[in-house]
Amino acid sequence: CGRRRIISTCLFLMSCSGFICAFWPSYLGYTLGHFILACTIRVTELVGPRNKFLVAVTIHYCFPLGQLILIAFAYLFVNEDV
Repeated sequence: CGRRRIISTCLFLMSCSGFICAFWPSYLGYTLGHFILACTIRVTELVGPRNKFLVAVTIHYCFPLGQLILIAFAYLFVNEDV
């Protein structure tokens, strides 16, 4: 139960840091988001060999999911007057 809580917390922090990187208008926020993302990825590397495959697959699904969300926001908020 201890590793599952750590993995869930790290995945939540990865999602939050991805949103920080995408929507924070300053370079400092972008850098802070990437720092948090790097720290959470490093912590998830410390899981045992039995759960390592699940963690690796879940981490790599975060990036395409973020790209799809970005495409959806671009489609919804496009300025049609231009």
